[in-house]
Amino acid sequence: MQILSRVPNYLKVAAAGWLARAITAVTQLLSLRLLLDYLGVDGYAAYSVLVSATAWFLLADMGVGSALQNQISIQRANGNGWRQQYVYALKIATAVGLAVAAIAVTFSSEIESKLLSNIASDNNIVAGFIFAIVAISGVLQAIGSIQYRIWYGVHKGYYANVMPAFASIISLAGLYAASTLEFGDFNKIIVAVSIYAIPQALVPLVALYICQNAGDAGDGEVEVIDKMGFAKKSLGFFYFGLMASATLQIEYFVMSQTTSPDEIAQYAIVAKLFGLVFFVYNAILLAGWPICSEALAKRDYQKVIGFTKRLLPIGFAILTASAIFFALIKNDISRLLSPNSPVIITNSAIVAAGLYFLVRIWTDTFAMLLQSEGNLKVFFYAVPLQAALTITFQNILTPEYGAVGVFFALTISFLLSVSWMLPIKFRQILRIKS
Repeated sequence: MQILSRVPNYLKVAAAGWLARAITAVTQLLSLRLLLDYLGVDGYAAYSVLVSATAWFLLADMGVGSALQNQISIQRANGNGWRQQYVYALKIATAVGLAVAAIAVTFSSEIESKLLSNIASDNNIVAGFIFAIVAISGVLQAIGSIQYRIWYGVHKGYYANVMPAFASIISLAGLYAASTLEFGDFNKIIVAVSIYAIPQALVPLVALYICQNAGDAGDGEVEVIDKMGFAKKSLGFFYFGLMASATLQIEYFVMSQTTSPDEIAQYAIVAKLFGLVFFVYNAILLAGWPICSEALAKRDYQKVIGFTKRLLPIGFAILTASAIFFALIKNDISRLLSPNSPVIITNSAIVAAGLYFLVRIWTDTFAMLLQSEGNLKVFFYAVPLQAALTITFQNILTPEYGAVGVFFALTISFLLSVSWMLPIKFRQILRIKS
């Protein structure tokens, strides 16, 4: 027990994240195989495109989750509570979320038809119904995920890592049960999307309800909340999230309009494999966010610099080793995940994905540092530039190169914008404040 007490808290949170992600990795890979067998390549492509829209609805909290996390760190550093900030954040997220869900459901038929115009050419899907499920569940997940941010802010991020793993287990169990039943084609896609979306929404919502009714909402002396200042910070995070989604969540829409279901399936598999590896690094980043936020509030800049210098080499090493491993066993991966409907995984897709995620490790590290300090100004011009570059290069490269083109377009957009802008900005901030 004495040894555990000496382990830094952010490493405990990261370790919990690794364990939870290991569980999630197994469940997602098993789910991937079940989905490919259950839906086929074309059906899985449609499923991937629809589920990818969830990321957009996670923006429905208007950035209050991230703003609240930073406020919790600041209040803790000053020895204060944070109940008023929590209540205000929840009111904003709920009001905006309900409005977003209502609008999305109203236009769900038109949006779904556009997304699946080149994939589901027959009448197998009930118009708008699946997209409505994605919209409602995504909004509910956005509201519930505020609890994840609270846990990170109070240095209990291991709970935030465990909950998505629990939701993945529920989805896997549901998918396995559904695979034993007989449905029509459109019903299969409805069932698959519902099995993914509903647990992802209900698990954080239940956690939020239980924790706050148990009194875990930041008791203590609190200064009168600066509602305008909090709202401005939230809008800053929302704007950053919106532009990030325009960069990182637009690819499925582009692919759905420009390339084949086989390329969409290859991209989804390769991105999922590398995404699982990237989460190992991202778990450390999220766990280190409140540590860096408190250190910056106390002007302990050497602690932040040391954290960064230790972190980057670890991320590069893990990602490079994983890329080599995936290249060596790519045929086995394809046979394992899709024995009945083979999806070809190419070396070029693995190399392109590896380069992209190496760039992501570098860039996301400095994005976390700037966000933990609450300095978002650079994102207001860097991220829109990146989004424009991403959309441009994806529309140029994806029709010709498929999944490889998507990865290269993303890499180019990072290198020409945020990958150099964010580190320079953070160094400027340190020089000014030192």
